Amino acid sequence: MGSVFISYRSTDRAFVLHLAEALKQNGQDVWLDQWRITGRDPYWDEIQHGIETSRYFIFVISPDSVSKATNNGARKELYHAAGLPNGPIIVPVIARETPYTDLPIVITPGMYQIHDFVHVPFDRELLNVLTVLNADSTAKTAISKKLTSILSESSPQKFAENPIRQRPALSRLPIYAGVIIGVLVLAVIGFKVIGNPNAQSSPDNTAVPPTTPPVTFSGPKLAFFNGRNGSNTLVTGLVDNNGQFFQLPKAGDSNSAVWTKSAGTTSCLLVFYSFNAESSSPTYEVGRIADDGTYTVLQNGGLRTNFTDLVGLANQMVLFYKRDSSMCAIERVQDDGTLNEGYTGPCAVQTPNADLIAATQDGKSVLFYSPSSQQVTVVTVNSDGSGFSDQGVSTIASQDRWNIVTDVGHNRVLFYAANGDWATFQIAAGALTPLANNKFSPGWSHILYTNNQVMFYNTANASVIIGVFGDDGQLKAGPVQSLIPGWMLITSTQ
Repeated sequence: MGSVFISYRSTDRAFVLHLAEALKQNGQDVWLDQWRITGRDPYWDEIQHGIETSRYFIFVISPDSVSKATNNGARKELYHAAGLPNGPIIVPVIARETPYTDLPIVITPGMYQIHDFVHVPFDRELLNVLTVLNADSTAKTAISKKLTSILSESSPQKFAENPIRQRPALSRLPIYAGVIIGVLVLAVIGFKVIGNPNAQSSPDNTAVPPTTPPVTFSGPKLAFFNGRNGSNTLVTGLVDNNGQFFQLPKAGDSNSAVWTKSAGTTSCLLVFYSFNAESSSPTYEVGRIADDGTYTVLQNGGLRTNFTDLVGLANQMVLFYKRDSSMCAIERVQDDGTLNEGYTGPCAVQTPNADLIAATQDGKSVLFYSPSSQQVTVVTVNSDGSGFSDQGVSTIASQDRWNIVTDVGHNRVLFYAANGDWATFQIAAGALTPLANNKFSPGWSHILYTNNQVMFYNTANASVIIGVFGDDGQLKAGPVQSLIPGWMLITSTQ
């Protein structure tokens, strides 16, 4: 277990001292400037050394720490940590209410699990942070520093196993037989839980899933991408009709390691996009996943506008969205990977500056959600990509804490908060009607709809839960499964 560097602004010192003391009391080696700065070396040299020798980097989020002011040392520390080839694992925590639109690009939701100390009681969220910090250090090192070599191996077992796990010796077979029997018993218990919509699935009790996938699979595919440490390798997989995840036997490489957004569309096509607020030349890549899981790059190119979001639509189309101006572009993806421009102009004008967007399962409607106005606009995309129609606006009270919105099938959508709160709504005639709300385990960083099921993934501890939402809007969750942690982008094709 290495040290934990805490990056913050002085205006958040009271919260930071409380957090640092709590971490220290729980056995963490905390690197805090006012505890560690000696004055023997220049201040920034000591800060850099502290970051570069720490295992974890806690970034305390507040309006001051994310400010682009030239004297904001916390933001400089964050970009220094994120830019290190084998740098610390970044753990963002929210100390004061801060719009997600203000977050630095390196910690936008979906890239990291963000711990919310504003809407979640301190002691409860502290446990979630400690879960990340107390993860097995040997396995984390193998994943962080050797991810490329691990992913490049073709054995499907590598996706589900601890990368340092050894094969059992023959003398240990009786022990492993007992373990297998125990696992079967637990599986029976787990399947009894599936029918209970209020069942809580803890991301910490992971079970290794089977790893023998079908030889080919013609349905929706999943792509897992991790650009950290310069890795551009994709791992592909699928969720079968029984809610079981499988890694597909083959994968492939992207032409870049800097993608920040991704979307899937029909014909197993994927679009990756790199948004950089400092760059005037955003780039994209189009690829296809074959039935055996092989990813092939079809096209690379550049776009004229720095968009902030990307969703997949029907008819091999994708929608790019620019948050600060509510502008968008609909592009049709050709079979050879080229993008043909359709509509370019304003979209969701009734919900400007939307923080979260999502497309429905059929790829024909798009939701735009703004926490500041608590409004959701639903638009229908013209089948030829020429624009939008049938706009409807709904107001969802007191939902400023939602950080994920996703389709869950049958014209239903899910809103999820980092503390585990969730709510489902039915879409009809452009309006949202409440179905259900409940509590689920917190900390899921990715939630996506694939093969008529919903997959929850926790970046920090690699746990996966796959379930379905019934007609009543309630979640029926399956048992916990286990993957390799750390995926930045997870995308499902249609």
